[in-house]
Amino acid sequence: MTRWRADSGHQCDGDNIVKELWNRRPGALAHGDLLARAVNLDMAAAGWQPTVDNYLGRVPKVRILEAVREAKGEQSAQLIDHLKKADMAKEVERLLEGTGWLPEPLRLADTEPSTQATGEGETGAQRKGATVAARSRNPR
Repeated sequence: MTRWRADSGHQCDGDNIVKELWNRRPGALAHGDLLARAVNLDMAAAGWQPTVDNYLGRVPKVRILEAVREAKGEQSAQLIDHLKKADMAKEVERLLEGTGWLPEPLRLADTEPSTQATGEGETGAQRKGATVAARSRNPR
């Protein structure tokens, strides 16, 4: 069970405590998403897969189990939730192979056309990305 300790700003997960830093760059993911769309970057199509070395061995068990739930369902997650982290990461690497699952920062955000588009079919993410880019050029 994951719980937050308000007094420390840490996420507690059994034996693991992971410091979740406050997002100091709220527009960074939106800007990255805008750039990825501009160059048609799809990490899953490019062949990126979660492995023990590049993702699974670097995140807490809670995140590993979330990945399995998203890609394979709750039943698959329950089958491995008793494993130690190293064994779990190896098994999940095998389970996620070929699924196209990506960690949230590597996913393209779902964007819907804005009802207040500027006439050029601009989406909310594009406007937000443009705002982020403008702020980076003209810091306050």
